[in-house]
Amino acid sequence: MVSAPVKTILVIRSSAMGDVAMAVPVLKAFAKHYKNVRVIMLTNHRFKPMFDPIANVALFPIDLNGKHKGVLGICKLFKEIKTKYNIDAVIDLHDKLYSKLLCRLFKIFNIPAFKIDKGRVQKKELTAHHNKQLLQLQSTVSRYAQVFELASFPFKLNAHENDYVKEPMALSLTEFFPENKLAVALAPFASFEGKTMPPKLIDQTAKLLLLKYPNLTVFILGGSDQEKEIAEQLQSKYSNCISLVQKISLKDEINLLAYVKATISMDSGAMHLASIVGTPVVSVFGATHPYAGFLGFNQNINDAVQLNMNCRPCSVYGNKKCRFNHLNCLNDITPNMIVDKLSKYLNEYNDLLCS
Repeated sequence: MVSAPVKTILVIRSSAMGDVAMAVPVLKAFAKHYKNVRVIMLTNHRFKPMFDPIANVALFPIDLNGKHKGVLGICKLFKEIKTKYNIDAVIDLHDKLYSKLLCRLFKIFNIPAFKIDKGRVQKKELTAHHNKQLLQLQSTVSRYAQVFELASFPFKLNAHENDYVKEPMALSLTEFFPENKLAVALAPFASFEGKTMPPKLIDQTAKLLLLKYPNLTVFILGGSDQEKEIAEQLQSKYSNCISLVQKISLKDEINLLAYVKATISMDSGAMHLASIVGTPVVSVFGATHPYAGFLGFNQNINDAVQLNMNCRPCSVYGNKKCRFNHLNCLNDITPNMIVDKLSKYLNEYNDLLCS
């Protein structure tokens, strides 16, 4: 165990689920190295299940669309935190306006704050239309760990230290989970069109999977009403497809991902949730690219499905409209490309079930 003078640190990272999930392996490693330091994780309240298993980590909820909105809201948030905790240092993993302001307020009281280097210049070069620099950039997980090092908390991100200890399967899942336990999760949705699986590809991938692996159960994950509708159409069309959209909690989704053999996911939150429980992911990239540093922690880049196109990546987050109006980076991906990547994780189990 490493001794440290600081007793309580505030870690800031809200917004998208995947970005928050990438902080989990970092905090797990940190907790093992600095057992005498308490971490207050400032993030959205709905992400609490991610951090519950980590020793010495407590979640402080932030509501940027409600009571913590705007400058006055952040000032209120600062007072709430300072009243409840004696913060010794701030680790800013977000570097947005709200976190910058919060860090400034702590600095007024001589509390040091350290922020992430997001590599914005390099990411701009990676996504440039001309003279694109197609190079592997530092992973976001590594960037997170680097901020702790700046704050004099160095530690190694050892993959084995992040081994996930499975909890018993939740009772709410037992009605869905098959007895043969040959199951995968399919998470074809994302926040932006540039990294959302086209409807035709979703259908064809599910069809091919079930044709090749008749004993397989495919759990469809998602969140919105539109995603629920698509998932339920798949469920009605294919008997071994089960929609879990809006049916289970985030805690149960994490629990489920620990039990499936593999996950098919876009460049989205499900990829990172599966990663923190150690489940292999076949990740599908369209407008974005693993080189931007957002591949799931400890995932194999050879399991990524992507097309070699001069125009990609055109976006770091997938939020830009396709300048050619065709989205061929996604529309030209075939179900065979996805299922072939997945096969190595299913064949041995399928052979046992069929023998």
